[in-house]
Order: sequence, then C-alpha cells, then structure tokens
Amino acid sequence: MFVNRRILIPKRGHYEDLVTLLTSTMEAIDHPHAVRIYKTSDLTAAPYDRVVWEIEFESLAEYERSLNEWRTGEDAASFEEQYFQFTENGGTSELWEVVKVR
Repeated sequence: MFVNRRILIPKRGHYEDLVTLLTSTMEAIDHPHAVRIYKTSDLTAAPYDRVVWEIEFESLAEYERSLNEWRTGEDAASFEEQYFQFTENGGTSELWEVVKVR
C-alpha cells in the first residue's frame, strides 16, 4: 500500500475554497481506497496555513495509472484552473510506502 501525501499552501482568503474543491472532487471520483483531507482545527498549532491531501494506492502501478487517467480525464482542466486559483506555488508531494497497518 502507498500513500501520496500532498501538503498544499492555500492563497490568503481561499483556505475553505481549497478544502471544498478537494472534498467535492474526491467525492465524485470512484477511488477504491482511502482519501483524506486534513485542515487545521487549532490555530495555535503550526503550520496553520496548510491543507493536507492524502490518497491511498494499492501499488506504484496503480498510482501511476490513476495519475495518467486523471490527467487525461475531462474534469482535470477545470479542477486545475480552480486549484491554481486557490493555491500558492510550493507545498510538497510525498509518496510513502505503508509498512504496517493495524
């Protein structure tokens, strides 16, 4: 199992717009594994201007296939236009292999 973890930097005033975009997009996709979107609920914990988006994949092959299907899909252009309106340059995209699951 692998997890693609993306840490996004929302533009000022677009924090909730980004969370809504990610949530609605992922709800519309038929992804067979867990998808999680994290937002800060305690503004005393830093960094408080980040959104984390995690998507699980069974294998690296599934990860690559899923990304290619998404990029060539009909919704990708509309998503990317909004995504770039709501995010700053930067952030990270990490790919983690899950070693142990309870």
